[in-house]
Amino acid sequence: MIRTIPVTGHFRARTAGLWTVLVVLALLISGCSSSSMLELSSQQMLSREVRAVLGTSRVSPEYQRVRSRLEEMGPEVDQILVELVEDTRARTDARADALVLLADRRSPVALPILSRALGYENERLRSAAVLGLNRLAATSDGALQLIRAATRDRSRTVRLNALQSLDITEVETVRALLERESDREVREIALQLVSLAEARGAPLVSDRGGALRTAADELDPQIVFRSFTHDSVAQVAIGDMRVELPEGRDIPLASSAHVVRNVVPAFFSADRSQVVFEREGKVRVLDIATRRIEDRGAGISPRLIPFTQSFIFLRERAVTPTAAGDEVVYDVLLSSFASDDAAVVGEIRAMQRDDQHRGESPVRWMVVSDSGDGFELRADGMQPFPLRPTLWESGGALPGFPGQP
Repeated sequence: MIRTIPVTGHFRARTAGLWTVLVVLALLISGCSSSSMLELSSQQMLSREVRAVLGTSRVSPEYQRVRSRLEEMGPEVDQILVELVEDTRARTDARADALVLLADRRSPVALPILSRALGYENERLRSAAVLGLNRLAATSDGALQLIRAATRDRSRTVRLNALQSLDITEVETVRALLERESDREVREIALQLVSLAEARGAPLVSDRGGALRTAADELDPQIVFRSFTHDSVAQVAIGDMRVELPEGRDIPLASSAHVVRNVVPAFFSADRSQVVFEREGKVRVLDIATRRIEDRGAGISPRLIPFTQSFIFLRERAVTPTAAGDEVVYDVLLSSFASDDAAVVGEIRAMQRDDQHRGESPVRWMVVSDSGDGFELRADGMQPFPLRPTLWESGGALPGFPGQP
């Protein structure tokens, strides 16, 4: 038998009151947490969007739109990117993009995360970490040290990325890799990078006989300098400079070449068919096959502009004695392997001091350094001079080495 409980007015009132309390509590809880729930939902939606877009086609408008927005957003994006990087179930390409994006955002967690990624088993992620470190290297010694370490990575792809992340100031790191490297392609690119650095003003290294030699394969010509006077303290030398051919007679370039800090005033074209060199206060161009020499006029310290057929050199215009030393004004001239013209494109001021390399001018050891929008001539004791693409675009810049931006 089922017993029926009579419903009284008192019971109905108590029940209605209980439901009213529950409804009010639910509304209060909902009101208090609605903002936090919305924030969580927004973060989740952003995370899903990041995971869906990163690692996809970089040329798509959607990818470019989302990535540009993520670069400008606040620190909430860093958490999403770090979680993506460390999510082993996520797509590798998305994780790699997240690594580089952390660097592009200059996130405070970028360096430790990139450092950790260099230890990942996945080669693609280690390669992406090096690309990210390259974004930070200009302002971070820690990033530069990690790139140096990556030149010893077991993956050739990672080593290649590390190589092409190193500026001219790291030419010794590249030379060290050459000494131990066995991979043919990595060796070839490292050798080209060293050759490019030497053409931009990097110092040469001495062979066992004490001569300075440009880097080269066994069958390539080399520029060789042998000093007959050498001040090891001032790092100033005068001597014979020539091109040595693997099969054939040497080609003399200058019998009294002036060398400071082991920077030899001569370099090859990208294909090693021509040499730009300084002799007796003039800049000249030698065609190795024909032995023909063309003058470009008075000047010193020729330097190659990377990835082009153009080069620059300097011509002294005025000297002003000062208490600190002689201030020298130089015209900067632009010329090309393809043309015998030379045009003035600006001026540089440098300070010659008696207590610095026996009074030699800083332009003797200047280098063509990387800058934000091209290259620049740089040396201690000299005003930097920008070498922007507009200087040589009319001359038809051509790639000569790997890694062209």
